[in-house]
Amino acid sequence: MEYNYTREWKQPHKIYNLGPINVSRFFPEGLKLSFIVGVASIIGAVLTAWLLAAVLGITFLSNLFRQSWMIIIFLFVVALWILFSLSWDKKGFFRFVSGRYTASKHKGIQTEHTHKVCFMNTPISFNDQKKKGRVLQWRPK
Repeated sequence: MEYNYTREWKQPHKIYNLGPINVSRFFPEGLKLSFIVGVASIIGAVLTAWLLAAVLGITFLSNLFRQSWMIIIFLFVVALWILFSLSWDKKGFFRFVSGRYTASKHKGIQTEHTHKVCFMNTPISFNDQKKKGRVLQWRPK
């Protein structure tokens, strides 16, 4: 019987201590290195934009950083939530964006497990494949 090494080799790099700080108290399974790199790159991009706005005198960005810091924090948290919650569904960013596009394209049609579902009290009609194509209709009461 052969041993499956791919399961061991595909383990992510995890960090359990940041200097004297024990991270496993807050993250029992450790911090993934990809998570740390992603958060650091987003923080670096925001700090770079702030530095460029201060040095080059871009008034829009400098006013945004000076007066709208709550909006920036909110957008920062939303961006982190979107990017790192995709790993729970094992989706990529482009699959997420394409899914949002198709959902907005088919606003009035909601499906679950490839079956039409009533949405916002709108009547629907669908073909029943088991009963030789009979058209069924549902209307809200």
